Amino acid sequence: MSESSKRVNRTDKFCSSVKKKDVNCVLSNIDPIQCECAHIVPLNGDYGQLNYENPEILNNPANGMLLSKELHYL
Repeated sequence: MSESSKRVNRTDKFCSSVKKKDVNCVLSNIDPIQCECAHIVPLNGDYGQLNYENPEILNNPANGMLLSKELHYL
């Protein structure tokens, strides 16, 4: 399987499911308007999707958390 066919993207379904699950930033309790959905196991990089047999599981809401934009950037 080629790298491009294995690659998945962040989905709207992932983000809406994470927002329903976490409601506010899991670390600072900031309002969700100021938050982003973050992957725990990243989609990209050394530990990302190209190293997974089934990369679609990375967009499971259990692999996400709601973080303030500043914390997500860090």
